[in-house]
Amino acid sequence: MGDLHCPATIVIAAAGATTRSRLIDALTGRRIAMVFAPPGGEPEQSAAVLASSLGCAMRTETELEAKDAAENAADVSRRWSDVVDEIGDRYRGETVLIMSTPAAVGSAVPSLTSVAGVRTPAADAGIMAELECDADGTRAIAWAGPGD
Repeated sequence: MGDLHCPATIVIAAAGATTRSRLIDALTGRRIAMVFAPPGGEPEQSAAVLASSLGCAMRTETELEAKDAAENAADVSRRWSDVVDEIGDRYRGETVLIMSTPAAVGSAVPSLTSVAGVRTPAADAGIMAELECDADGTRAIAWAGPGD
């Protein structure tokens, strides 16, 4: 039997000062429960601005940091999978935003779920992916990166 609860919707966007206003425009009207970002740098700065503009809280999550020299792609994928599962469980029926670097998103999202054949999100607004997460798993409902 499938999951009886509404899935969490996770919008994943590339951080950058130039995309902030476009992201705010693209997400206005959607009730965003929380904005997540790795600590420090442009992703955290963008997340703080977006959270303030969208009227929600912001939280840093070290697991969303970009790959460091000691990690391989599998390590990054595992970290992102764990944090996406946790966010998905905690925010059922709600929409959250994850801000990160394009490189981190581009390497992590295709490892979380199949991105083949999904619609393209508002990439011009900085949105790189939109996922639904529930007890049945994680599904991409939009993806702006290369196919798998």
